[in-house]
Amino acid sequence: MRKNEPFNPSHIRNHNAPTETFRRSLRNSVVPAISLLLASKLVMAAPSFEPQVNVTDALLKAENSKVWKQNPYFDDKDKQYLIAARRSDGAVAIVTRSRSEGDPKTLVFFRYFMKCGTRKQWSLFLPNAAAFNAALAHPDIDDPENRGFPLVEGSSNEMLYETVCGKNL
Repeated sequence: MRKNEPFNPSHIRNHNAPTETFRRSLRNSVVPAISLLLASKLVMAAPSFEPQVNVTDALLKAENSKVWKQNPYFDDKDKQYLIAARRSDGAVAIVTRSRSEGDPKTLVFFRYFMKCGTRKQWSLFLPNAAAFNAALAHPDIDDPENRGFPLVEGSSNEMLYETVCGKNL
């Protein structure tokens, strides 16, 4: 209130009431926090993989284990796969192995995530069982920025997808 100005009760400021700046800052901090909470809830809502086998380094190299199946695309007995885990939403975690072309004594492993009903794959070279188990804990199939790769018609991966998904196509 200025000097010589008539009294106006609407000019009296309530020091207990939040200012517009405070209200704005509260709104600007609450909205992103709620969005973050909802996004994290959606990520947590993805079902977890149920292991079909316990993937260990010994299993990866076990040549006579019955969990390994012949890859349906190849006639080569050294090209095999196993279904390591499944999820209720149709996602499947697969490990493949084959002999290195450069050194036939060396086994080479890849891990694939495929989702039955979605003709895509998420694949990566697999150095060991620890890398597979880490990928299973945080699968790239759930990363919205990683869109995977479409299956190529007639490819070995498409044949593997059709075999693994079977009746779930």
